[in-house]
Amino acid sequence: MKKIFFVLTIIVIAFNPLMTVLAQEQVNTNSESSIQEIIDPALQPSLEVLPQIYPEKTITIRVEIKALVSSGKVGVNWSYPENLLDIVGNETDIITVTNGNSTYLTKEFNPKPEAIIDGNDFARFIEIGTRVNAFIEDRNYLSATSIDLQVNNEMELIPMTTEYKNDKNVTLAIQWGIRVLIVMLILGSIIFGIKKFIDYLNSPDQPKY
Repeated sequence: MKKIFFVLTIIVIAFNPLMTVLAQEQVNTNSESSIQEIIDPALQPSLEVLPQIYPEKTITIRVEIKALVSSGKVGVNWSYPENLLDIVGNETDIITVTNGNSTYLTKEFNPKPEAIIDGNDFARFIEIGTRVNAFIEDRNYLSATSIDLQVNNEMELIPMTTEYKNDKNVTLAIQWGIRVLIVMLILGSIIFGIKKFIDYLNSPDQPKY
């Protein structure tokens, strides 16, 4: 029996790292850019990532489009790793730009449940990009750009902002405090019940046999 238990233990120990590697492979993305950078001076997009807010883990991207043309039908198409993220809203937005001004647009991406892996601490890169297109006076304007983001196994942006860390630590501390309080209440109730039962058994009114 001991030999069987020893063999099973060895199998579990050997199998666990393999499962970790497989889990990482399932969510890894190609760190090489899949979007070719194209910048038309008439429509110049630039991307920035906004701070995450705990515990939502939503990734928010803001695009600034500097325009040297005017149009009310400029298409902004988003690309992202669909195996990791769900886009909020449409993949293509229609916006208005004016000559000499900047236009801003934000887009949110929520991590898929299967993209969040607990217990396996690792980092990965994801790419989010946008293509800006407009057809004005028989001319086609096209620009494309992307941004590479590093996230951990819980789809949290790396590096984390101080505010995000503080919010996460406070929330986790409260959650653990509540759990400890619940355990203490349960243990207290059990001890109180046992004490009352012992007092009942030792009571003078208890019939003797």
